[in-house]
Parts: sequence; C-alpha cells; structure tokens
Amino acid sequence: MNCMSFRNLSHILITVFVSTLISFPNPVISENSILNSESLYQLIKEYTRDVESLYRNEGCWPLESCIESKIFEQIVGNPIYNYQVLRRLIVNWKNTEDSLKKIDIKQIMTDIKRLKKRNGGLPDGKDLQTAAKALNRIHKIYDINTTEFSNGNILGHQTSANLGLRDTLYLGRFAANTDYPGVALNWLNTAQSQANLHPNSSEEALKQVKLALRQVNRKLSKKPKSMGDKDPYILGAIPDKTEDPNLVISNTDRRNFEALCRGEKLISSFEESKLYCYYDNRGVFGLKLSPLKVEINHREPHLILTFHDLFTQSETHDLIESVRSDLTSAGVGTDKTISDMRISSHVWIPDGMLSIVDKIFRKDRKCYWATHKLRLGGHYDCHHDSMFIYKEPQFIPKSVEETQSPYITGDRMSTFMIYLSDVQKGGNTAFPRLGVATSPRKGSAVFWHNIKRSGRSDMHMIHGACPVVMGSKWVANKWIREVANIFRRPCIKDIDH
Repeated sequence: MNCMSFRNLSHILITVFVSTLISFPNPVISENSILNSESLYQLIKEYTRDVESLYRNEGCWPLESCIESKIFEQIVGNPIYNYQVLRRLIVNWKNTEDSLKKIDIKQIMTDIKRLKKRNGGLPDGKDLQTAAKALNRIHKIYDINTTEFSNGNILGHQTSANLGLRDTLYLGRFAANTDYPGVALNWLNTAQSQANLHPNSSEEALKQVKLALRQVNRKLSKKPKSMGDKDPYILGAIPDKTEDPNLVISNTDRRNFEALCRGEKLISSFEESKLYCYYDNRGVFGLKLSPLKVEINHREPHLILTFHDLFTQSETHDLIESVRSDLTSAGVGTDKTISDMRISSHVWIPDGMLSIVDKIFRKDRKCYWATHKLRLGGHYDCHHDSMFIYKEPQFIPKSVEETQSPYITGDRMSTFMIYLSDVQKGGNTAFPRLGVATSPRKGSAVFWHNIKRSGRSDMHMIHGACPVVMGSKWVANKWIREVANIFRRPCIKDIDH
C-alpha cells in the first residue's frame, strides 16, 4: 500500500481542524468541544513538531531545499522509521479518531473518512506485521546487534531513528510467534536492558519481558542444533530431485545465502584469482571507442558476468518513472501467490511498450521485461529463474501447448538483470551454490544462463535477492528464451554443459 507523506498528512489534519472551526458559528461549539478541540490542536502541533525534528535530523530542512529523492532515501528508506510510522498510525490513530468523535461536528468526521481512503487507505495490523518481519529478517540475515539497531545504528550508519521498550518487546514476541526464537532472544534481551536502564518502566512491562524470555528459552532448549558459524561453507551441493517445492532449497543453500548477503567470502583464493575484468567491443564498430566493461563473477560452466556502466543515468531514471505508477505486489510461481518468499513490487513490460526498452533490445520475437522494486526489507528468497525446475531437453515441446503465448519462445534460458538504482545498504544478488554475489550498482547489468546447452536446468544457478536494509532497489529483468535462440546457442549432448 502507498502511505501518504508526513508533509501531506500534517497539512491535511491542520486544514481539516481549522476549516471545521471556521465553518460553524460559535453557538454550535460547546465548552467541552472547545476543550477537546484545543487538545486535538496540541496533538497536531506536537505531530508537526516531531516531523520537523525528523527532517532536520536527516539534513532535510527546510523541506523546500531537500529534493524528493533525498527525502525518500534518508527517511522512507530507513527501516526503523518505516516501522515507527506504521506503529504510530495504527496504534495512535484510533485514539485520535476517538478524540475527534467527541467533537460534535459531522463535517470533521466526513473529512477524516475521506482522509483514510486516500492513497490506498491507512495502514492496518497486517502492514505493521510486515514491517516487523522486515526488521527481524534484516537482523537475522545481517546479524545486526539489536542494542545498536534499537539506537538507530544500521550496519554502521548512524541515524536518529530508535526503537523503545515497547518496540523491542513487540519485535521479540513477534519473532517468537513466527518461529525465530534466536532473533526473539536478542530483541528481548535488549528490551530487558532498556527496562533496567529506565526506572520509570512499569512493573508490568518488566513482567512481560521476563515471561517472554522464559518462553523463548524453552523453545530454544527444544530446537535441534544447527550449523555453527565456524563450520565450513559447502559449495556446489545440489539436493536430490524432489516434488516438494519446500525441499528444492536446502539449509546449506540458506546458510550460504545469508553469508553472501553479509559480504562474507565463500570461494577459495585460488578460484578468486581466476576472476578478472576486461573490455569487449563484440566485434561491433560502434563499440571500439566505447567498449563494454565486463567483469567475470564466476567462470564456466556456470558463467556469471557483470556489464558495468552499461546504461546511462537518464536511461535508468526514464525506465523507473515510466513504470512507477503501474507497480503491483509481486507473486511467486505460476499462480502468482503473494508470499513472504518475495517482498517486492513489479510490472511486466512487453517489447514495444516503452521506447527506452526497445532502444536497448530490438528483437522480432515476443519477450517480456519484469521491472521490480524492493523496499524496506524487500527480498526474494533463493529460487531458479527457469519456469520448469529439473527440466529435461524434451520437456517443453511435450508439455506446453503452442497456444500458451508466454511459452511459445521456450523457457527462460538466460537472465539479463539491470540494476536501475544504487542501494544504501544491502540488496546483493547471491548465488549460494556457487559462493558468489553481485552488488547493485546503478546502470550495470548481470548475465547468466539458467539452462545448460544440453537443455537441462542448471541447478547451480539458484540465486536470491538479499534484503534491502536502507534505501530501495530497482531492477529490470530481461529473460532470453530457449526456443527463440536455438540457432544462437545450439544444443549439445554433453549433459554437464
């Protein structure tokens, strides 16, 4: 959902309040109404004062001197601010509404109802849970110290955001209820420290923290031991073929994925020494003066290439602005189920729809782009880009009818992924079975094959999008189809290639 900005909300609230008082003659407003009105006005003043303080702390004041992109990156892109805004709106909004109801004026309630419906409506409990999941996911994967996190230190970047006792207690309980007892323990220990540091903390709050800690410790005592940080990372391990989609990705894959998201080095020094960068003009006259900047992230037979500075600032900006208003929540699988596995928004772009797309890819066959935006804690768990996992060479012609237009040109043989934005913190693309990751850099693109030349799925190419910690991440995927490129990349019989 799209939340309105602080600036718009405060302006609307004050406008509604003032216009309501002006609209009615004095006899209509009782003494109690005046007292309630003054109380409400003070709340709105406090709110706008808090907003001004927030913008000042992030170097965005006066607002007229701060460009929208900076406001977004510094404030909307901060996971703690996101969580706090949702909590305050959801928890405190009802109190504000109740205060408004005491003012015996119908018009103000009509204005409030109209306000709640704007921009997709106000957040609800599910939005707060999503924000809590995002914070817990960020903490778990990046192993962020919860005490530092609660004080606004996000992977070494100090912000003025903070999480109080009520927040850390809620996050700890939520993590426990969603089967993350280790994460819950860290939050609850921080909550206990906060309660001890502040003598004003109520006995009830301390009691709740201690009770939650006992429950989490019981869960941890029953949980089987998992691989420790000192255990070696295993690369290239492919689980046995399974019909259960939950078993396609192993615990080894998940452990490697999280390590790569943290920036840990998993490949050997010898393998790393074989990776290099080079210029390539592809035999094209126009590229001789400005050749492609190519980086080899992983060698054959599981080749991963990054093309640096491939697109200009204006091209990436134009593509984002062309699709921004059409973004919808991205689903998973053929039925496009909305799932925690994938937290992002996307839009499909057929060739011919946008001139910026056609400028880069001019092809006769029908192909589709997918443009994705990953937000607070946005991620995409480990997955394979091909439509059919464990694909055999004869699978597509025997299994797909010619009338199914998305499949006429074959499966997703290769992926060409463009980074349309820089990311402040997080957002790597990790390949857990190969032990490598690429970092988002605006204007660069990453290329890899999902299907071997033998026509079989390359199960080494499982990959995932690491959670975005700060800022937002925009990417555009171009899938290169198998049948449409049968003469460009001919099949071979060697099952290993």
